[in-house]
Amino acid sequence: MPLLSAAPVLLLSLVPAPPSTVVVGAGPAGLATAISLARRGWKNVQVIDRLPPPPALDDISTWSDTARFYLIGIGGRGTGALRSIGAWNAVEPYTQAVVGRKDWAPGAGVDGGVMTVRKDRPPTYVIARDRLVSCLLKVATEDLGISVRHEVDVTNIRWDGDTSAVLECRDCSLACQTEPIEGDKASLGGVVPADPDGSDLGEAFEIKADFVVASDGARRTIAEAIEADDARRRFAVPGSRFRVRKFADTSVRVYKTVPFRPPDDWRCDINYSARTKAANFDALPALDGTYCGVLLVKPDDQLTLGLDNLPDARAYFDELLPMFSPHITDEALEAVIEKPTSRLPLFRYATPRAHHKKSTVLVGDAIHSVKPYFGLGANAALEDVAALNRAL
Repeated sequence: MPLLSAAPVLLLSLVPAPPSTVVVGAGPAGLATAISLARRGWKNVQVIDRLPPPPALDDISTWSDTARFYLIGIGGRGTGALRSIGAWNAVEPYTQAVVGRKDWAPGAGVDGGVMTVRKDRPPTYVIARDRLVSCLLKVATEDLGISVRHEVDVTNIRWDGDTSAVLECRDCSLACQTEPIEGDKASLGGVVPADPDGSDLGEAFEIKADFVVASDGARRTIAEAIEADDARRRFAVPGSRFRVRKFADTSVRVYKTVPFRPPDDWRCDINYSARTKAANFDALPALDGTYCGVLLVKPDDQLTLGLDNLPDARAYFDELLPMFSPHITDEALEAVIEKPTSRLPLFRYATPRAHHKKSTVLVGDAIHSVKPYFGLGANAALEDVAALNRAL
């Protein structure tokens, strides 16, 4: 039995590092993957991403704008994955621990919220998604010397036999803008080039890699290329062709973020939520004591169709969320009026495998996209990184 217990460590030490590795996507899953590979001793690892780099990790003036960033909760799966790659100590100082919740059920009055504090399980750690990226970026670049290139768009991938791939890229420093994507990709982090015909993109170039990790999220450029490449096989066992399965959204919801500061007698280490017939509201705490709530409503809701002025907005929140409305400032409400609604991604997943040939593997939203409730997608993505590390 001791010999069997030691076997995985021995096998891991014998896995050779490929000459070159490219991780496509510098979100939490992509950067965590690069960190895990560097920890294994892989030397030539680089990360490319189409977006600009996130704000500086300790730029308080930026991170204090709570509504600007989507807050996620890192649970046991996520913290375990980050610990396994030696990154949790760099992330934890920028999180706010949450140990329970207070929920107002439909029809509950202002004083009808029910609080539940869970002492039988570890806390969930809340952090702005982009600040998590900043933490991991610092570990990757400063601690491990990993090359991370931003504003580079991967437009396609082709395979040079079974053991290497070629990424077709273009500099997109001028064209990559944060804009909603049509359909199910109009979601968190969804972006498209400002100039869809590509005329504002930089020169095209190629990167050849012996190992590619696709963590390009909802864009799924590489997953779609795998699906197309696999479809060209002349013969395949039924059910063995790679495909991305999509699920119709039978309960469409859109959302807006709503910041507020709770009164002094409210706890700042729990998740506040309210459920009504018209909407769901979930709020998570930031490090500075403010909260950011996500208000989910139907596409034909009054909030979605438009609130013309501050009095109308105040009346809307007084009626819908009377327990929260007094703590939402007029300035915050004006911002809610001005910002457009955002859509959640559709459920979809890649099947029957998460790799292609011997050179390409998928992680995170490139494999599976879920509704991002309380960081469900982020935790699943980080768990993918740990699973990949075990598989290697």
